[in-house]
Order: sequence, then C-alpha cells, then structure tokens
Amino acid sequence: EGEVDTRIINEDGTSQTFHGSARAMLLYLRPDLSENLNARRDIRHLTDQRKQDFYFKIRPTYACIRMDFVRALVEPTRVTFLGAGDTSVRQFMNEFKQTMDQRHSAIEFDLWVLECVF
Repeated sequence: EGEVDTRIINEDGTSQTFHGSARAMLLYLRPDLSENLNARRDIRHLTDQRKQDFYFKIRPTYACIRMDFVRALVEPTRVTFLGAGDTSVRQFMNEFKQTMDQRHSAIEFDLWVLECVF
C-alpha cells in the first residue's frame, strides 16, 4: 500500500497536511468509516495512480471525485485533496483557497467544493 500526501482544508479556511498510507488516512479522517467497505473501496479508487479516468461517487456523508487534475474526498465541512505534492494539485489548491474568501455562505460548503472542482 503506497503513501499518500494529502491537504485537508476546512470550511473555516484552516488546513493541515497528512502523509501516510491510504488506510491510515481514512482512519485519521473518519475513524467511523475505517472498517466500512465502501469507504475503503472509494479511497482505493482515489489513491490508485494507475487510474486517470473520471470517478464520482456520492455517499451519505461524503463524496469522492477523481479527475485528471484533482482527487478529493468532499465532506460537509472539509475537503481532502490527495496528491498534494503534485504541482498541478498545489496550483489548484492555491486557487481554491483564494476563492474561499469570495465564497457566499448561501451554498453549503460541500456543494461549493464540487462546483469548484467541476
């Protein structure tokens, strides 16, 4: 199981990084889902670097998205970007954080994140 670099950005703009295995990342982010087969499968889809095709899955408490330039786990109050060390991902995250200042609270954070990614 490979290591993943992630950047977690909270709704309030604070952020943190995580480096470790996909399983450890899931346990760190969502201990309640660490044994959930769907969640583990979704994380595998996001962390598999061999796959570049579009992947979008909505679950009751989160959404997963994989596109050519970004892989993310989107939750109601935070987003986790995988591959945070990649140049294009870093550029996207910088632009994302800049637009957070202009976000209107009328739209829920998770929906706003999905709008930004698409």
